[in-house]
Amino acid sequence: MNPKFAFSQRKIGDNLVFMDKYEDGREAYRKAMAMETTPSGKLADMAAIAGSYIYEGKHQQALAEGEKILQMAAKEGLPEWQAGTHSSNCDIYIETGDFAKAEQSLMECRKVVTSSKLSPAIKENFAKGALFDEALIAAKRKDFTKAMTTADEYKAKTDVGKDPKAMENHHALLGRINFEKGDYAKVIAHLKQANQENPYTLYLLAVAESKAGDKARAAELFKKVAKGV
Repeated sequence: MNPKFAFSQRKIGDNLVFMDKYEDGREAYRKAMAMETTPSGKLADMAAIAGSYIYEGKHQQALAEGEKILQMAAKEGLPEWQAGTHSSNCDIYIETGDFAKAEQSLMECRKVVTSSKLSPAIKENFAKGALFDEALIAAKRKDFTKAMTTADEYKAKTDVGKDPKAMENHHALLGRINFEKGDYAKVIAHLKQANQENPYTLYLLAVAESKAGDKARAAELFKKVAKGV
């Protein structure tokens, strides 16, 4: 009825990607892009294409798509898309072990946010996300003093009064820092207080339970993750 209703077309792409039909999903996203009437809409489809490569395990292609997003976002004057893409790139580099590039992406994210006219609330959210990633990079580099200091800064920005569940992310961060330390008892203690619907959290918790010797509990958690939580 409405040839410009791109949202449904994008969701077709999502379903195809989750069925492991990655190229078909990307074609659906491209069709959605052609239907979009705003730059933000097109950027959302481009981000979906980048995400499909992450699901497929093709990190370099995801980063290449991210560069396209950065170029378009800069041209259209959309700093939130620039900052968000730099943040996503940082996460990819952390997972692939390229910490120098992760730090570069983090710096670019902060630079965009600082010089933008985004609302204070949005700037604060990006600042918190940057601290999370900074702490994680330090932990991956085995600089646990810096990791814990940065985690404390992250906690200080957490307004539990406005968001009672905000501490879940802090516990997730502490769990991941202790995972890098190999202190699996602390990993378990913290991740049990993190979001129990986050499959990444449950996966790390399963590994920690296995390392700590509770193979039965680990197997139970692994099954839960495999079934989609």
